[in-house]
Amino acid sequence: MSLDTPPQQGDRFSQAELQQLQLEQQKTLLSVVTQIRASLDLNTILQAAVAEVWHFFALDRVSVLQIPCLNPAKDWNAGQFVAEEVTGGLNSVLAVDPSVRSLSQFVWAQHHPEQIQRVQLQAIADINTANLSAADLQTLNHFQVKASLTAPLMQGDRLWGILCLHQCIAPRQWQASEIESVQQIAAHLTTAIHQAELLLHQRNLNSKYLDTEAGMHTLFTATIARLQAEVCDRQQAEAALRQSEATHRALLNAIPDLMIRMTRMGIYLDFIPAKNFVTFKAQMEWQNKSVYETLPPDLAQLRMDHVEKALQTCETQVYEHQICINGKVQIEEVRIVVSDEDEVLVIVRDISDRKRAENKLKESQEFLQLIINNIPQWIYWKDRNSVYLGCNRNLARAVGLEKSEDIIGKTDYDFPIPKEQADHFRESDADLIETGTSALHVIETMFLADGSQIWIDSSKIPLHDAAGNVVGILGSYDDITERQQAEEALRQSETQLRQQALDLEKTLQELKQTQTQLIQSEKMSSLGQLVAGVAHEINNPVSFIYGNIAHAKEYIHNLLALLSLYRKHYPNPNLEIQVKAEAIDLGFLVEDLPKLLNSMRVGADRIEKIIASLRVFSHTDQLETKAIDIHEGIDSTLMILQNRLKAQHNRQTIQVIRDYGNLPLVECYAGQINQVFMNILSNSIDALEEYLIQIADGFCNAAQTQRLKSFKPLIRISTRMFNPDWIRIQIADNGLGMTEAVQKRLFDPFFTTKPVGKGTGMGLSISYQIVTERHGGTLKCNSFPEQGAEFVIEIPVQQR
Repeated sequence: MSLDTPPQQGDRFSQAELQQLQLEQQKTLLSVVTQIRASLDLNTILQAAVAEVWHFFALDRVSVLQIPCLNPAKDWNAGQFVAEEVTGGLNSVLAVDPSVRSLSQFVWAQHHPEQIQRVQLQAIADINTANLSAADLQTLNHFQVKASLTAPLMQGDRLWGILCLHQCIAPRQWQASEIESVQQIAAHLTTAIHQAELLLHQRNLNSKYLDTEAGMHTLFTATIARLQAEVCDRQQAEAALRQSEATHRALLNAIPDLMIRMTRMGIYLDFIPAKNFVTFKAQMEWQNKSVYETLPPDLAQLRMDHVEKALQTCETQVYEHQICINGKVQIEEVRIVVSDEDEVLVIVRDISDRKRAENKLKESQEFLQLIINNIPQWIYWKDRNSVYLGCNRNLARAVGLEKSEDIIGKTDYDFPIPKEQADHFRESDADLIETGTSALHVIETMFLADGSQIWIDSSKIPLHDAAGNVVGILGSYDDITERQQAEEALRQSETQLRQQALDLEKTLQELKQTQTQLIQSEKMSSLGQLVAGVAHEINNPVSFIYGNIAHAKEYIHNLLALLSLYRKHYPNPNLEIQVKAEAIDLGFLVEDLPKLLNSMRVGADRIEKIIASLRVFSHTDQLETKAIDIHEGIDSTLMILQNRLKAQHNRQTIQVIRDYGNLPLVECYAGQINQVFMNILSNSIDALEEYLIQIADGFCNAAQTQRLKSFKPLIRISTRMFNPDWIRIQIADNGLGMTEAVQKRLFDPFFTTKPVGKGTGMGLSISYQIVTERHGGTLKCNSFPEQGAEFVIEIPVQQR
């Protein structure tokens, strides 16, 4: 039979179960001792001993190591195993490889040869925590030993051998009752070995001295001594047995359970009533009665079935039944333990209170599980090693389990999820266990058993015991995939709306610019049409005048020549002619009239040039590109601005220096390009006028005043080809210049540094759009305060 670990003290039935186990142990121990003492043959004794102990303690291996008797302190490493009982599948010590170092160290690994004379019983619950050497551990591991209990077999002061009990499946905590039983077994085994050796020695003496009288006498004397010693040993054993039986009886009387010793046929042989419940009224009333006379038929048959099974298997049978006592249902736990070949010990315990408590606990647990199962979140709890102890139904379904309890004992690595995810969960659990700090509302992704990926809101809190130690983790997952998707959709929608707002704002800005540009273009177009119309209307009379001046000059020249002939041939005109000649100052008239005609011709030429400039500037065909002479456009713009370039009452003339390069005809929107020239030149003139105003108002310091006194307003216009397909136009002035901050906003719509009413802030913005967008060129400004400004226009020779 196997010895279970005694119940913990917190169990309400621990004392009764302990007494019951001790009773079973003592009875079985008696059977073991009986088997050991049943023979006087040494090999039979040893084999019976290891077999009974192996069965009694439910061990993996029991063996006996015999130590040579010549010089134990020197030759104990030469010991050999002489008997063994081992569970199938484990290495046998009887078939040990001689190359394995020191068989004695295999059993007494923690001792050294010089300690052999003072060997005592040794219990090792776990070899890995017993402070053994590496060589000793290697030898023990060869025989799969996890726990060891060894007892010396002494013959007087000599160590005859060692009884070895090994647990190979797992470590074993040896109980005090087990150690006491081993000591008793070792004592009886020592006596049996002594008797067997005496018998062997007697036989040797018989064979040696049988044919001599002296030998016979010696044999008789030795036999009497051995018999006396044996009688003494038996008397000591019987006294110990009586003491043991008295102890057992006291233990039996202290057990509160109903105990019945009965035969295989169901006849009660002995009876000890229960202390705390009623089944039988008195012991003598049911002595030698049958189980069928004391129990209902169904319960009697159930008990006999378990009795037969216990006798056949030699294993304790445990079952429960309900019986009605005085109108009250009583739940009993029945244990049937084999005590002899055809006898059993029946132990009955009233477990009604425990069952009711268990049922209440079960109902409470089921109700708690019901509550947890109806929580929409996924709930789970783990121990400190990240092993699942339970979960609710929602989590079980998510990880592919049929029932919540199926998760018990599993880890994250047991689920069909990526290893990286399981590693992440394990690491976060370890951090929480180490720090004892909760991890709340962690947003992350998680793979489910079906391979799909979701977003979860994860929370974990540590579970503490009464001492404040972290013993586990309570966690929850909340599937927020739909919320996350909605938030992502909302973010995308907000991004789109924000982009649409920006696009709308940009479009509105472009519309404003376009509107302003259209207004300006319309103004320029209207101005161009007006200028073109005025030029056309003026051109006709001017052409008439210009065309007749030559004829008038010729006619007057002929008349003056004729008058000269009259004065030559008629030097003395009549009085009336003389009076009229004096009245009209004929001499001055003859001298001044040619000059007057020349002056009229110069004026007509001037008017004709102005009309030509107006025609060049107007360019009413501005909706289409046209190859034009850039220099003509610049000159026509300067012609129109001539009045602003002339000296005024408060300033001197603005000098214009033309530095024209050799440019080809440039394909462009002529009217728009002339508008750019007009805006830039007007800004340059404004900057120069403002600079000259500062001189007059005295706003400058002494150094600036001195500089302004020698200041000569100047505009320089340069044109160049800077590669075969592009031209560059530079318009620079030596005016005020501008700061870097002003330059950054120079081409922004509605930005102006001019006083209110003097500028709209659209001229340069429209110019920038005309150059960059309409002509694919660039427009930039280079300027520093008090160093003037230079506008650089670059456009391609041909539009694409």
